Amino acid sequence: MLNIALGKKIRLLRLQNNMTQSFVAGSLNMSQSAYSRMERGETSAWIGKIDSICKLFNVSLQELL
Repeated sequence: MLNIALGKKIRLLRLQNNMTQSFVAGSLNMSQSAYSRMERGETSAWIGKIDSICKLFNVSLQELL
């Protein structure tokens, strides 16, 4: 369930910041398809990228989770 909830939150942050999936994926050093799976909650790839995600969207870990 955490993967799905976090994926939705990351997608919302991406849209609020007018970023494309390709841009975010590149910023996180991952493929666009891997990022897309992360947004859909199909993978827990965010675990290794949590610090980068927080920096990219300028949010704290508490805000993200």
